[in-house]
Formats: sequence, C-alpha cells, structure tokens
Amino acid sequence: MNMVLAKSNQVRLRDHIQDLNMVFESFREKLAESAFWAEIEQTLRLAILCHDLGKVLPSFQLKVLGNEGYQPFDIHFNIPHSLASLFFVDPTFLEKEVGRERADFLLTTVAFHHFRENFFEYLGGRNDQLVAFCKKLLQDEEWREGLLQNLKQEMEGITTLAEHPGLLSFNRKLAEALANGLTLLDFVFLPYRAEGLPARLGFKGERERFFVLLSGFLQRCDHFASFCEEEGRFFNPEEKGLTGEEVWNKLTSSLREKAGVSKLWQEEILEGKREQNFILIAPTGCGKTEFAFLWAGGSKLFYTLPLRAAVNQMYRRGKMLWGDSLGLLHSDADLVFLEEALGKTGSEYEDNYTAYHLSRQLAFPACISTGDQFFPYALRPPGYEKIYATFSYARLVIDEVQAYSPEAAAIVVKFTEDLTKMGGKFLLMTATLPEFVKREIMQRTGVPEASFINLYEKERARFERIRKHRVKAFRAENPSFLTERILEEARRDGGQRVLVVVNTVPRAQELYKELRNLKSQDIELLLLHSRFTVSDRQSLEEEVERSFRNPKEVPDGAKILVATQVVEASLDMDADILFTELAPLDSLVQRMGRVLRRIGPQFDSPGEGVYRAPSGKEYRITLNVPNVYLFSTEETIKSSPYPWELLAGSILIFNGLFAGKSEEEIKEEIVNAVNEQGKNSLEIEEGEILLSEYDKYRLVWFFYQAMEETNTEYIKTFFNTLSILDAGYVSSRKSEAQKVFRRITDVSVVPENLLQAFYRDVVAFVSDDLCEERKSFAAFKRDILSKYVVSVSWAVAKEAVTKGAKAFHRLFNLASSYEQELFGKYPLQSWLDNVFVVPGDYSDLGFTKVKAKEQKAMADDGNIL
Repeated sequence: MNMVLAKSNQVRLRDHIQDLNMVFESFREKLAESAFWAEIEQTLRLAILCHDLGKVLPSFQLKVLGNEGYQPFDIHFNIPHSLASLFFVDPTFLEKEVGRERADFLLTTVAFHHFRENFFEYLGGRNDQLVAFCKKLLQDEEWREGLLQNLKQEMEGITTLAEHPGLLSFNRKLAEALANGLTLLDFVFLPYRAEGLPARLGFKGERERFFVLLSGFLQRCDHFASFCEEEGRFFNPEEKGLTGEEVWNKLTSSLREKAGVSKLWQEEILEGKREQNFILIAPTGCGKTEFAFLWAGGSKLFYTLPLRAAVNQMYRRGKMLWGDSLGLLHSDADLVFLEEALGKTGSEYEDNYTAYHLSRQLAFPACISTGDQFFPYALRPPGYEKIYATFSYARLVIDEVQAYSPEAAAIVVKFTEDLTKMGGKFLLMTATLPEFVKREIMQRTGVPEASFINLYEKERARFERIRKHRVKAFRAENPSFLTERILEEARRDGGQRVLVVVNTVPRAQELYKELRNLKSQDIELLLLHSRFTVSDRQSLEEEVERSFRNPKEVPDGAKILVATQVVEASLDMDADILFTELAPLDSLVQRMGRVLRRIGPQFDSPGEGVYRAPSGKEYRITLNVPNVYLFSTEETIKSSPYPWELLAGSILIFNGLFAGKSEEEIKEEIVNAVNEQGKNSLEIEEGEILLSEYDKYRLVWFFYQAMEETNTEYIKTFFNTLSILDAGYVSSRKSEAQKVFRRITDVSVVPENLLQAFYRDVVAFVSDDLCEERKSFAAFKRDILSKYVVSVSWAVAKEAVTKGAKAFHRLFNLASSYEQELFGKYPLQSWLDNVFVVPGDYSDLGFTKVKAKEQKAMADDGNIL
C-alpha cells in the first residue's frame, strides 16, 4: 500500500488524526460542562477526520514530505492541501450528519485551517491549475480512485471514521462546478479578506460563535497534536492547575494576616459575584493583583500587561502561587525560560524548553503575557479563531490599560466586546481610566454599574488624607540652573534619592553628562533609557532597584537617577525627590508614583504628615517642602514626543490650580487653547500645590474629560480606530495586526563602533562546541543580540534601512570563507533579518547617533555604510 504521510518527520496521516482525537478527548474532559461544547462536538470530530485529506496528493507527498516511492507519481497539481481536502469529502453525507449550514461551516473550517496568502489565487476568478486539477479528477478515474484508495487504506482502524463510513468520497459536484466556471467561494465562505476590506460573514450571534469555536478548536487540536509529535510524547492541552478553592484559601489567609483584618476588601467585592466581568480603578500597591487572582480562581487565566519588564515581574510573583504550571508569553519569553534552564541538564533542561512551547500552545492553567500577544486578534487576522475559542472559556485580566496608545486602547475595547460575545470573562484594572474608554467598554460588553469598582471613590476620605506630593513648577532658563537645583536637592539633609525624568533620550544623555561633570564623589549617578542593549538595560534596572530600593528604610546617601519614560511603569523603586519635565498629566502622575513609594495606598494618616501602614509601621514627612519639581525648557514643547494638545492640557491644569481657578474655568481655557492652537503662548507658571492621592486620581479623570471635549487627535484616533473595527476591518496577517497594535516604529540596530566585537562574538558562537540544543535562537538572543542590539526610532535608522545595511551582510563580508561556511550551519540570515548596522556610538551613555558633520567625515574615511 501507499503510506500517506502527514508530516516531514515521517508521522503518518492515520497517526496524526489519532493524535488530534487524543487532544480532542482532553478538551472534551475539560469542557464537557461548558454550554457550547455539546454544540460543536460532533462537527468538530468530523472536521478532524477531514482536515488533512488533501495531503494525499502526489505533489504534497513527494515534493513537500519526500515520501519516496509514493504512487501515483504525478507532481503537476500543487494545490494547497487544506483546499484539496474538499475534493475528498462527501457533502451530502455531511449534510445528513450535521445539517446544511454546519456542513458549510465544516468545509470552510477545513479549507482555511492553514491559511496562506496565495489562497486568493485559488478563490476568486479562474485559476488554471485548479481547473486542470478538477478536470484530471473528473476524467482520470484510475488516478482519482487511486488517491481515494490510498486514503481509505491509510485511515483503516480509525474508530471515528468507522462510525462515519460514507464520509470519504469524491466530491464530484465541486469538481464539475469549478471545471465549468464557478469558484471555490460558491461553496465555502471566506473568513478573512485582503487588508483594509471588511470581512462580514453574513451571520451573527450564535451562528458566528459556532463557526469561530469550530474553526478555533480544530486549529488548537491540529497545532497541539503537531507539537506533541515534534516532542515525541503526549501532553495535556489543558494542564491541570489549582482549584478555585485552593487559590482562595492560599491567598486570603496570608492577605488577612498581612493586612490585619478579618475580611479583605477583595472578598467583600467578590462575594457571590465571581462570575461577573469587572472594571476596577485602584492605585498600585492596594492589592489589585490579588483581586485578579481571586476573581479568576481555578478558571483558565490570561493576565496581560503592556510592558515586558512588568510581565517578567508578575511572572516571578505568580510562580509563588502556580509554580511550574504558570506560562509566560512575550517576544523574549524564550530568554526567560532559557535563563531558568541554566545549570540544568538532561530532562530538567528539556522540561524548561518544553514549558516555553506549552506557553505558546496556551496549555497552562494560568499565563502572564504582554497585551500584544492577544489583543491584535481583534483585527481578525488569519488564525484569530484559535485565540477566540480559547478565550471563550477563559478569564482575561487587562492591567495598566492607561499605558496603551489610543489605537491600542480602541483595539483592547473591541477585544473585550468580542470576548464577551464568545462567552469569556474579563477584568480590567488600572489606576486611571479615561471616561470615554470606560463608557465604550461598559456599553459594548454590558458590564453593570455595580461591577464598576472605584476604590478612590469607595475610600475617598482615606485617600484624601494621604498627601505626600507637594508639586512646585518652574521654568529652567538654562541647563546650569536645572543641574544646580538637582545637585542641591541630592545633597540636602545628608543625602536624598533624586529621580530626574525627561522626555527624550538625547536630553537624558546631555543632562547626565552635565551632572557627571559637576557632581562630587559623594553622589551616586545613574542613567536609564531605552537605547541601551537588552543586557545593559537589565543590569541598569537591577542596579536602580538596588540603589533606589523600595521601601527606603534608612538614609543611604545622595543619589541621582536620570531617566526617560521607562521609569513610569514596572520598576519598583522609591525616590525622595522628583524632577520631571512637563508631560501629559497621566504620565506626570505615574512619575510621581516613584516618589515616597514606601507610603502605600493601604496606609492611613492619623495626623498631619504621619502615615501608618496596616502593620503599624509609621513614616513622617514634611508637607511644606516640595518633593516634586515640574519644569519646562525652551525645547520641551518644540521637541516633545507627546501631542501638543496633551501638553497644553497639563500646563493649563497646573496653571489653573496655582491660580485657584475652578474646573469649569480651566476646562474652558483648555478648549479655547486647543481650538486656537496657540502653541507659542502657553508656558508653565511658577507655583506650588500639595496633592493627595485622591487629588491625583481626580486630576487625571478631569484631564481626559477635558481632552474629550476638545476632540483632540488622541480622542479622534481612539474613536476612528473603533469605527474602522466596527465596520469590519481585518488584517491580512498576524504580523500586520501586531504592528497596528504596537505602532512599531523602532528598528533593531548594531552601532557601528560595536561591529568588530559583534562579528567576533558571532564567529565564536557558531564555532563553539556547545551542545547543539543550546544553540537555539533563544541562545543567540541571550549570548549575542542582547549584548549588541539597540532599539532606536525609525528616524534614527531610516538611512541605514533604506540603504539595506543589514547586519548579516556586514558580517558575511567581514568573514573568511571558512567562517562563512560556519555561518551556513545556522540560520543566521533569518536570525539577523531585521537587524541593521547604523552610524553611531555606543558607550556608558547608551546609543548616541552620529551627528551630520561626523557622519560626513566618517564617509570620507570610508567608515560608514
């Protein structure tokens, strides 16, 4: 007989289908009680049988899988296997089994379970190869029956097929129709469209949900079975975790003891309401994470945060609860698992490697992730059904939504809408939430007002008593004026921790150099921004968290950290003083949160300037001395990375506060200023004000309310993005959807002055006799890319990208013929595909772009791209 292969690793089709059936049984055990499972079970079983029948074609067996000796030997018809599967299924039999509509859903699911961009060549209009294939099936009975016989013999013994003996048959109706001018789209509907076109399936509600679940679970079964086949052993696609009772008991007992209370606020809110969706507004440090874990209980959980650093921190925190059954997903998650595997050998090393892939297969009971791993699927790129099907029985936590761009925030809103339609649950948690975002989510998902929890309002009196930030605004007329004030504050009272945040990397580098030239030996000086290599930035972040350790318990000398927006989130640090360049108000509040962090939101204030923790520990601060200095320079407005309208709103709010104006007066000034675009007339006024924790929350709420009334570009972008999504916009590729979500403008580069060292280390990497399994892309990222690659803006890297200055080509030109041969052992070109070499310098300042004059001189010397 002709053995029919399913995979290039020699897995047979019969075994692959049996593996899918095993995965199916695991899902059935997990989801049997779910409302939707009984609806899709029968149709999904049939889809599993049908999904890879098209692999019987000689072109696929011989050319793709290398199945030598396969007959019939005819490799002319190279039809995508998922489309070819339709020709070996009896549609009449399917209709009798599941009904006409579900039969159509099944065939569509089979046709597109592996979607490729070249499918459009076969779907619309006449495709000569497809027509010729249909004629071959119709006219060459021996060839056609040979293929059917191969399938029937290959699939003998599959129990589910024996239960449906009429399933395998030549679909003559389809072949005749296509041979006579009809198209595949007359028989299946297209769930995806080319970029920018609306994709409406023509059905809504339960019918749409049925299709998405059917397609999504077929993809999950297929992908997971293939993963198990590659690993050579079977795993459970739904690994068991803690029960809801175990999570509840494990967390509440320790939290009650820590807080010194008999009943937690989390328990009060969740009592009898754990099946609801929630929106929670609360400050960092009040127990939001514990609320999320308790809400999720024993359900499948996906916990999302915007930044990788924050995700890694949450992963370490979550491991204390879930242990090794916790997954991690972001673009560098493989590095984290690789680091965990260091020092391990044999099965322990393999288990860590496998854990990374189980995370990617969504198999763990809980997973910590960056938002870009899931939210872009709201743009419905091919394969979105797999994510939607998984989230139909899962719980999603969306943390720190305020950190997303307006486009990304709109996509998050759309994702929550789709999630609730699929039957999943969500919890959105944030310290600040614009009213228009809240309104859209509540209207689209049906979250009741009772499930909108605002701890700032709920405990307003206590938050009003916590007043730890006195803000003083001034204009820095010249660089020395600013540096002198920073140094003065650092030396005050025997030494203070001073955080300085500016809006651009070049400004941070210049300020750091100025302070370095002026400071004395008794002041520790640090610099942190985004243009360091991954390795250096990780070391710097660890140094910052050590030097600015939270909480600050005793005086530890004068320290200054100069940074950009990278400190606004994820870093757990505690400063005494903040100097911050003017920025949008929500960013300013985030920066303030790094000052006196030791005084948390669960504290109370029994007296003026006295703050007591639940444990009884007290801190005292002087309320009449500023500890937040808000400054602007001539360059603040001109070179700001923020929209002018957001800066204008912040300026006018603080100016109004200093002048004692009402909210209505301030709002009117903001509306007038934005409408008139009076960019040159706005300056921060000198003034001073003491803010409570409630004041800061209220200011951000008011800030976004005023922005909505001005209808700024920020607001327009949010609502325009939502409108486009509502109209049915889909992305043609997952990568394109992620790019829309992230608004990626950064480019990975190697600075020119590191090129020689980069080249030497790459050669050493490919020459070393390390175990082959450790020479993965993850190892290459850890050992090479993390030490040499920097992320810079498109503007900085544009010329290099335009000239095609790819790092691989530079390395290849430097290498000897023997080294080039070594390069060929590894997919270096693929690993370095999006890395470029740019003119610039890398030092303790991070990456510094070469100035125009220097760049010309380098070009004259031949030392440039």
